[in-house]
Amino acid sequence: MFIIKNKIGEGTFSKVFLAKSTKDPSKEYALKFIIPTLKPSRIVSELRFLRDLGGDANIPSIFTCLYGNGYSVLVMPYFRHDLFVDYVKDLSASEIQDYMRNLLIALQKIHSHGVIHRDIKPTNFLYNRCERKFLLVDFGLSQNESDLQREGKQIMAKAMTVSDKKVLLDSTKATTNTLIADQISKQLLIRKRALNEVDKQVKQKRLKSDEQQFQKPSVFHTPSTPNGKLNKQKEYSFKTPTKTSQNENLMTPVKENGTQIIPETPPRSVVKTLNVESSANVKMNDNSINRTPKSRPKNYQKSTKPSEQCYCHGKPQYCKRCCERGELQAPRAGTPGFRAPEVLLKYLHQTTAIDMWSVGVIYASLLSTRYPFFRNLDDLTSLAEIVSIFGAEKVLNTANQLGKCLLLSARNKPPCCLKTLCEKLRGNENFKIDDSAYDLLGKLLDPNPSTRITAKEALQHRFFSVEL
Repeated sequence: MFIIKNKIGEGTFSKVFLAKSTKDPSKEYALKFIIPTLKPSRIVSELRFLRDLGGDANIPSIFTCLYGNGYSVLVMPYFRHDLFVDYVKDLSASEIQDYMRNLLIALQKIHSHGVIHRDIKPTNFLYNRCERKFLLVDFGLSQNESDLQREGKQIMAKAMTVSDKKVLLDSTKATTNTLIADQISKQLLIRKRALNEVDKQVKQKRLKSDEQQFQKPSVFHTPSTPNGKLNKQKEYSFKTPTKTSQNENLMTPVKENGTQIIPETPPRSVVKTLNVESSANVKMNDNSINRTPKSRPKNYQKSTKPSEQCYCHGKPQYCKRCCERGELQAPRAGTPGFRAPEVLLKYLHQTTAIDMWSVGVIYASLLSTRYPFFRNLDDLTSLAEIVSIFGAEKVLNTANQLGKCLLLSARNKPPCCLKTLCEKLRGNENFKIDDSAYDLLGKLLDPNPSTRITAKEALQHRFFSVEL
């Protein structure tokens, strides 16, 4: 059916070959071989988009689709074009205007049908410079905006379900620990009362013992003291005072023999009734014993109360709660260097605005003659490059509006003037273009997706009404 000549393109999920029809060799076709591991739903989506949208507005039509040896092959008419790197430094102001107008026409068509291309870049927008023709290709990553919004809600619902289950589990544990703390508090209160009762009994016994002790004679009588015994017993009348016999008590008042043993505090009989149940196995430190029983339950409740948010929010660190969270599966398909800030921030509810950011990056390359404009290494580096051009305030405000926490070391970084930047990078003083071109660039490269210009609005911009 086809005779393959050579490979003319290659991507992550496909390879494109130039082929001629065996029936009519004058007709050339582009055969897109899609790898077998790609999800069938992705292939079906690309076929549907080309079938429904192709044929006009710089969007290719599809001739047929083949399948063999695990490969799905899309057959489309071949479009001769120039390489972007060959003309990016040579385009005139009018050619830049024409290039941008045709790109926006294609995007207005697909965006009006609620389709996000997701991979807008120079190699996917073909330009035949001699014939002044354009073609937007590669819908392999395209998505319906409604499907994307639904997937975002499902991801959020799943995340909320997991979070709610964890909060419920933590709340159950907190309730159990609170009951244990209350039980321990009651036991400690009973124990304190028992100890007070024992101390009271011991004090009463000591007081009674002291009263009995003071009623007995504590010292001996000298011979000069009038005493009836001296009159009856003459043998004591001429003797000097001496110590009494061992039977007489000459010591200072002390406790009786029966009260010298200090009772247990509390007695074993009381301790048996104060044993804490095994379920209330809570360790207490020495400081908790010195507190009043009323303050102890608060201590336990505070340590077991589930936190509603993490402890590392807004800090350059992560806590255990954040480590337990699953990775956020936000859509981030696209070519590095052309991803919008909301994609880099893993915002779930992405819209057609991500295509408009990519258009702005292409436009910046045309005005500055620098390709690629953003030299991407990773998502964080890409965000840092965006901050270096558009300033910290805009990017931080965008992150806050999207519900993301972004920490920047250079929070006072001012924005750059896009016109000055592009003119310095171009370095050609002879190149002149209307200032409205840079105004359109600023609206396309708006970090905030909610205020970023749309394809329909961009086509009505005054830049396209200026004669260049």
